[in-house]
Amino acid sequence: MSFANIIPKDSKLKLVAVTLLFIWLSFIAAWAFQYSVVWFLKANQVESYSDAVERIASSLPTSEVGFATDFFYSVSVVFENLPELWFFAVLFGCLVALGVGAMLFTATVFRAAYLSRMKADADGALREAQNRWRKSDMQKQDIRQQLNAMHERISDCFILIRNGDEILHANSKARRFFESVFEYEQDLKGAQLSMIIPGLDDTPLGAALMQAMKKATASKVEAELKKNVWVQVSIFPTSVGAYVYFTDISRQKSAKIRVGASIRLLRQILDSAPQALAITDNNWSYLAANRQWVNQFKLTGQKILGRYHGQVLPDSLPNLQEVAQQVQQHDVYRSPESVYKVGNTDEYISWEVRPWWDDDDNHSGYIILANFMTEARRNRQKAEMQRQQERKMAYHDALTGLPNRQLFYDRLNQALAQAYKTSDKVGLMFLDLDGFKPINDTYGHDAGDILLKEVAQRLQDCVRNTDTVSRLGGDEFTIVLSSIKDVNDVQTVAQKVIDSINQPFQIGDADVKAGTSIGISTYPQNGSTAVELIKASDTAMYQAKKTGKNRFCVFEKESNTAIFPEGADMGKIIRDAVADGELELHFQPQVEGLSGKVIGIDALVRWRHPKQGIIEPMDFLPVAEETGSIIEVGNWVVREACRQAMEWRKEGLGDFPVHVNISSRQFQDSDFVDTIKAALEESSLPPSALGLEMTEMLLLEYPKTTLETLNELKMLGVQLTVDDFGLNKTPLNALKDFPVDAIKIHQNFVRNLVENEQNQAVVKTIIDLAENLELMLIGEGVETEAQAKFLLAQGCKYIQWFWYGRPVKPSATADFLRLQTPKPNK
Repeated sequence: MSFANIIPKDSKLKLVAVTLLFIWLSFIAAWAFQYSVVWFLKANQVESYSDAVERIASSLPTSEVGFATDFFYSVSVVFENLPELWFFAVLFGCLVALGVGAMLFTATVFRAAYLSRMKADADGALREAQNRWRKSDMQKQDIRQQLNAMHERISDCFILIRNGDEILHANSKARRFFESVFEYEQDLKGAQLSMIIPGLDDTPLGAALMQAMKKATASKVEAELKKNVWVQVSIFPTSVGAYVYFTDISRQKSAKIRVGASIRLLRQILDSAPQALAITDNNWSYLAANRQWVNQFKLTGQKILGRYHGQVLPDSLPNLQEVAQQVQQHDVYRSPESVYKVGNTDEYISWEVRPWWDDDDNHSGYIILANFMTEARRNRQKAEMQRQQERKMAYHDALTGLPNRQLFYDRLNQALAQAYKTSDKVGLMFLDLDGFKPINDTYGHDAGDILLKEVAQRLQDCVRNTDTVSRLGGDEFTIVLSSIKDVNDVQTVAQKVIDSINQPFQIGDADVKAGTSIGISTYPQNGSTAVELIKASDTAMYQAKKTGKNRFCVFEKESNTAIFPEGADMGKIIRDAVADGELELHFQPQVEGLSGKVIGIDALVRWRHPKQGIIEPMDFLPVAEETGSIIEVGNWVVREACRQAMEWRKEGLGDFPVHVNISSRQFQDSDFVDTIKAALEESSLPPSALGLEMTEMLLLEYPKTTLETLNELKMLGVQLTVDDFGLNKTPLNALKDFPVDAIKIHQNFVRNLVENEQNQAVVKTIIDLAENLELMLIGEGVETEAQAKFLLAQGCKYIQWFWYGRPVKPSATADFLRLQTPKPNK
């Protein structure tokens, strides 16, 4: 760089002007100074510069005289020689001006150089700053690109937001997520997050964003953006917004929900198990236990998961290693029922242990079942007691505890069988209390029950332990005297019974007297079967009543004279018996074989002859059919059956139908249907509660008239049954044409059913026929349990005859029905 270039052009001109100005000023200053001094000296009348100096020095302080004298002396010398020094003064001024100019010139040069250097340095700094700025911008762009590339590589969705929810940047995964989930296909940059996600402020995500912005703290939250769309969000706040990372966890959440549901289901299954159940690992440490396990072992409030079984329930199982070996060998371990103390209570428990495996079929632990048997044991004991009670109730009278009719028949048959083997005799006494009805009416039914109980006890006191005292119903009792050697022994016991019954009974505060009439029959003199002996005893008992009551009467064959004397008007005798009230109805139940429930009652007529006693239907009904008096007998039976059935209904003993046998002669009577209607109206019995039974032969002999009558009865609403079915081989078409509801298997096929294969074949055919025609089927004449079981096994559900109950009087039937009828809750 040249010197001329250092000083700017305008600076050179200024330097020359300043130098010339200083030279001119130097001349003016020298001239002015000289003439000022001359004027001063003249004014002070000083002759010379030396005198001025002396005058000035004399006015100064002593300490300053030397310095001032020297100074002013030098000045005086100068001024005294001023004319001579003018040249030198001018020269000195020029030199001073040149010096000053040189100094200014130098300063200007250095200033110009300094400013030049400063400008160069500033330009360099500016260029360096610009370079650094450009470099920094490039670095920022590189960093931004690296961050964007990093956000593209991460597995999460990423968005950068500011001002609450404005999106500044989003990676491709976030764009695809919002496009697929919310169908937002526009550019996310600049979009409002709240516009993309409806109701954002009400979601956990909105709350987390707001909190992160306010408190500038990172947070993590799970949120359901829409139904079944779950995300896990991480929020990192910045100075202007937040980095938001989120992952779609819908599948994991759904799987977690399913797993949770599966766990809840498993827990419900475990808790619904009736047994106490626990699951352990291979080391017998608890993994799970159901509610029954916790409750029944009284472990509520205790932490048992992870604990050793032997610590939680010590001594509950034998050696666990032996149990494990048995499970490994047999896949199960079972312990017998044993006592284990739970708290302060002894519990009967049976244990069962089974293995369980993981998904790779590795043995992973044990399933322990604890069957608490204490309650079941009590229930078994109760059930056994109940069964014993039911057996007792089935074979014993509920009021007196004596054997009932069914057990009486069984004991009588046993006594007869034993007597047949030993050639001994059997005595049978049939008792009926005298004066019981007035006592019952006067003192009430409770007093009557007390009397019956006391009678039962006195009768038992009169006989041996091997004898049987039974109550058949009402005020009827029987006594079976087994293995007797002399028939007179029966009469001795009978008199003993009469004397005992004649003793007063204490009923409350009253002494009540009663008596008894006894009929006696003996084996083998009066019969070889139970039926024959019962009939003989019953006849003798009524004979005792007619001859004065409160006595016994021995059955004699010669007293059973002919019912219809030779030449007598048999029809009139029967009609007179109807008019005199000598007929009575006995009733026999029809039952459901499995449950024993009564489904109907058969009404069977008996003739209580004033001299002959009870006359069975077979001994007089054929005569009544032949003479036409069957019309009067049949009409009476229908009316009485309807009346009695309605009486039972009013008493609440059942709404089953009562069945009446109808003869062929009755069906031919033109007034028969009207008679049925009248009987129903008089008794107020519903038509459906009356059943009419006709023989199979009736359907075959008079098909046309019978069909017309049956149709009328069917329209009336009564039930129609074919009795004694099977003997006459009724064609299928004929049976199908009649409007019948049920059929009864003839007792001849049932009597030898178990032993006779032909009877079995006939019964099976009838059962199939009834099933095909959808008819109710009743097995009649069942006397043994084996017969009943065969019929039930073949599909015959309903049974009638001696095995379930023989025909008895209305009072005994009512007692039977009361046992079957549930008592109403009070």
